[in-house]
Amino acid sequence: MSVALTGRHDGFTEAGLRRLREVLDRHVDSGKIPGLVALISRGDETHVEEIGTTRHDGGAPMRRDTIFRMASTSKPVSIAAAMVLLDECRLRLDDPVEPWLPSSRTVRCCGRSTARWTTRCRRAGRSPYGTCSPPPSGSAWT
Repeated sequence: MSVALTGRHDGFTEAGLRRLREVLDRHVDSGKIPGLVALISRGDETHVEEIGTTRHDGGAPMRRDTIFRMASTSKPVSIAAAMVLLDECRLRLDDPVEPWLPSSRTVRCCGRSTARWTTRCRRAGRSPYGTCSPPPSGSAWT
């Protein structure tokens, strides 16, 4: 997204956006990645940078809606988002995950429903899909 940088834009300073662009350009120019899409937000304001191409051999230009393969990076991204929600008091660790993961209400582990699977369980690495040890007494699983 090209932006005319004049004074302040979208809650960001001209100098800050310029520094951001320079850092992102260096990553693409290094050849380690062919391109990137960066989205930053401050309050209700959002800024997007689209740099480079989709492939090292010069594929299509990066766009705001370019689809990326996340692979295992989805875990830290999800946890970072959850930590922001925790910081903003919009999520509590003992909230059930079912409102965000409706399919979780039908998952069973060791004959138990995971309907009370909480954010705390997920953050602690306890998953209804892995080993099935009995839940601790008084936990969200009982």
